[in-house]
Parts: sequence; structure tokens; C-alpha cells
Amino acid sequence: MGLENDYNIGDKAVYHEDGAVFRVEVLASEGDGEFERYRLKVLDVVSQSRLVPIVREVESGEEFDCNQRRNVAFGGMWYLDNR
Repeated sequence: MGLENDYNIGDKAVYHEDGAVFRVEVLASEGDGEFERYRLKVLDVVSQSRLVPIVREVESGEEFDCNQRRNVAFGGMWYLDNR
């Protein structure tokens, strides 16, 4: 069960990581007090990662899992917002 400020199933958000920006829908939210955990579906690709061509390009319709420890910040970490 997620925390109060977590995203819930069906929420729309914007995913950011390494220059990639995707509009996403939350398919699953299984975070806890220590970790954020989501299953996301890409609705629209705003920009690809700056690591392309090292990593492959992402396409609309793709689903992926992301998780990370809460309250830890360093380069390359992803985040969600409502913009």
C-alpha cells in the first residue's frame, strides 16, 4: 500500500529520467515507507533519453516497472510529476 503522496492506479503523470520525458499512466502502485514502486504505461514520448543510442528508444504503449529508495537523490534517478 502506497503513501498518501504516491500516485495511484489510473493516475496520469510525467516520468523523467536521463533526459527522457514520457507522459505515463500508473498501472500498479506498490510502494511502501522505504521504496517507490510503479508499473507504468507510456502514453506519449516527449523526449528520448540522452543515452540513446546506448539504450533503445522507447515507444508509446510500452509498459515498464520502476522502483527506487525514497528520499535518496543522485544523478540518473527517475521521478514523476504532474506537469
